[in-house]
Amino acid sequence: MAETCTLELADPPLELDFETLRSAPLEVFFVLGYRPALAPEVVLVAAVGEATPGERQPLVWAKLDPFAQRVRQIGWFTPGERWNPLQVFAPLLQGLGEDVPALLLLSEQLDDAQRPVFAARVLAACGLPAERAAAEAERLLASDTLWPGLRELLADWQAAGEASAFPPDFDVEAFRSFLTDSLVASLWWPPPPGEAEDGPGPDEWAPASAHEVRVYLHGGDWRQLDGAALLNVLRHSLMLYGKEVNERDILPLAELYAQAAAHSTAAERCALAGEIAGYAAQHIVHPVALLPMVVKDSDPAVVASASAQLLALSPRSEAGERYAYAELRELFRHRGVANPGSVFAALIAAADEDDWDVLGELGALLAAEHLQDAAAQAAAAGSRRYWLAWSARLTAADGSLRQAVQRALAKLPPASGH
Repeated sequence: MAETCTLELADPPLELDFETLRSAPLEVFFVLGYRPALAPEVVLVAAVGEATPGERQPLVWAKLDPFAQRVRQIGWFTPGERWNPLQVFAPLLQGLGEDVPALLLLSEQLDDAQRPVFAARVLAACGLPAERAAAEAERLLASDTLWPGLRELLADWQAAGEASAFPPDFDVEAFRSFLTDSLVASLWWPPPPGEAEDGPGPDEWAPASAHEVRVYLHGGDWRQLDGAALLNVLRHSLMLYGKEVNERDILPLAELYAQAAAHSTAAERCALAGEIAGYAAQHIVHPVALLPMVVKDSDPAVVASASAQLLALSPRSEAGERYAYAELRELFRHRGVANPGSVFAALIAAADEDDWDVLGELGALLAAEHLQDAAAQAAAAGSRRYWLAWSARLTAADGSLRQAVQRALAKLPPASGH
């Protein structure tokens, strides 16, 4: 395994298709934004693929504008356990040209001390004298320059497409999606202008775009929050996931949910589940927005509420299976649910009899102790027939599970009409 990161440049570089970048995870080292008169353009350098210490990743350079996208593999990057980004990134500054960028975005791997140093080196490589490069670096990294600069670049991108007689093949929406899906997560972002360093106040943060939510979610500043402020960030992040269903949001969202669960009450999270379900019922978000609450919460009340609403709102596939069942089958199979007993109990209570075969499949994926938990939480009269059917399949060899099901039946009221 490589102890230190290494970077090898290729000579000559290899021309690649832009889809190489659009379809793979990226570790972005830096992004330069330019605003010439005809059309804006972006230059970036990134490593392609998931980083594994000791395994080489293609190192690519890309130049993008609304009408053309050029990508080259310029070498290889090998991640390691230890590294100095200032040293590793240094060879990438060769041949940047003499144009000074209007926007400069840097890797989150650079710490607070390294960031202005590397920014000044980038600008010096573009032809600025050292003293001026240092001052310009400080200006470009400032919140009140970076965020307006990004908005202006996006506005220029849209205007260039609208002014052209030919439709752009990489319009502003495609660029915005590429930015949020592929670049945001590995870049450093300062707090937006006017926002305190420790994040938004309770119930005050009202993000203007999905991009702003994703930047905050991946940036991790919410780790300093608790109470209403933290739940507000969770609310917007669940909404983002329910609108865009981006796999790259799953890990930071899971971490955010764990933080929120540790700093909120079950009643607060049940209320949030109801709020998210209301948006899903209005088709503002997909019901998947409830899934993190179903699989990451351990409180039985929260899990029951979120699970029942996820099932009720789940569309059916062409084969007739509800969306919730398809998701939970994989999660049960890979032990990805914090409280599977509560989830299963909620599904049984809310399911139609037509879904009993699917419930049987799901139950077969659970350990005996989780099935016992589900039986202990049985509460709905309508689920009595399901537990009776299950009891009939159990034998003396099933021991404690059989006893748990019998206790569940004893406390369940008879279902009317049965």
